[in-house]
Amino acid sequence: MYLIKGVDLSAINLLLNIPVGLVVLFFLIRLSRNFGRYIPLTIFVAITIIELAIQALTQYYLKDFSSLLYITEPFSMLYGMLIYMYARNQSERKFILRKTDILLIVPFVIAILSYLPYYILQPTEKLVDFKQYGTLVSDISENIWEWNFEIVLNTAFLIAALNELKKYNSKIKEQLSDIQKTDLHLTQLLIKVSFITYFAEFIVVYMTLYGFEHYKILFQIFYLLYSATILLIGYDAITSNKYINQLIDAWGSKKTDDKQAVKYAKSTLTDTQAEEISKKLTECMDNEKPYLKPQLRIKDMESITGVNSHQISQVINDVFNKNFYEFVNAYRVNEAIRILNNRKYINYTYSAIGFEAGFNSKSAFYNSFKRETGKTPAQYRSENIMHNQIN
Repeated sequence: MYLIKGVDLSAINLLLNIPVGLVVLFFLIRLSRNFGRYIPLTIFVAITIIELAIQALTQYYLKDFSSLLYITEPFSMLYGMLIYMYARNQSERKFILRKTDILLIVPFVIAILSYLPYYILQPTEKLVDFKQYGTLVSDISENIWEWNFEIVLNTAFLIAALNELKKYNSKIKEQLSDIQKTDLHLTQLLIKVSFITYFAEFIVVYMTLYGFEHYKILFQIFYLLYSATILLIGYDAITSNKYINQLIDAWGSKKTDDKQAVKYAKSTLTDTQAEEISKKLTECMDNEKPYLKPQLRIKDMESITGVNSHQISQVINDVFNKNFYEFVNAYRVNEAIRILNNRKYINYTYSAIGFEAGFNSKSAFYNSFKRETGKTPAQYRSENIMHNQIN
């Protein structure tokens, strides 16, 4: 037990994480019944609870549960892989399992095989071995390369997970003009917290290896990060489920989406057709100003113009060299510039100007304005006022 002025951090860690984990697990199991894309998160939380439970039993009742020693050691090879599979499922909007995924569990299988000699030990033999070599310092010094491999492996999976989310963001930017609630920012935060956790583990491991006196306290504080991770997993599942289901309703089933993607890939517009569609899009945006609708979708543009949404997407990409998100928000920025130049709106806040121009959030307004003009709205207004005073 590791104490800070009478406080048992180990007990707090277990009392906090196990109940929270059980609540999140119960929710994820129910969610996974209908939406298979959450299965990796369910497994993640389940093995975390098992690991914490075994840690509690062996820490406080070692003699009675010495047979459980070392059982959960290979679990550490699974966490990054499960986050990656979850991110991939989110990107595809359904549970994905490929034949090549068998390769993802190879490190886990190798870890099991490496611990096999410990698994077949009798409980009394495990207890003797643990008392001789089971201290944290000896464990790290003897298995430092295993710790390094675990951190590198899981970090590689987290990088792959971020790449999956980039693909997802590219997809939604082809369909939506407002991605604030659909960009899976909580999933990205979950991955970043996991990065921080592994970085902290790396630092703590080497501080312990090189003789830092208070390493036990550091490890307990480090393990408290699990609480944040588990809570974030639950919250992410709740919010992402809501908005991804809305996307599925808007786009149709994944099967249909794939067929449409193939159709789009094979379709080729002539230069004349592309020019006609681009002219129709420009006239629609200039005259009807659909971009003032914050939740404008490419499907809405199809209804307004009578042009197939995949042809619209192709023209926006090829002729305007933008995706749908950038195309629409460029018009919104121009509308915002018109408002900023109008003295009638001199007392409007920047947020209000953004909403008037069709943006659904202050951050989306600022980011798009800076991307299109190289300035913030405040800088633009200030320079515009100065220019008018000089003239």
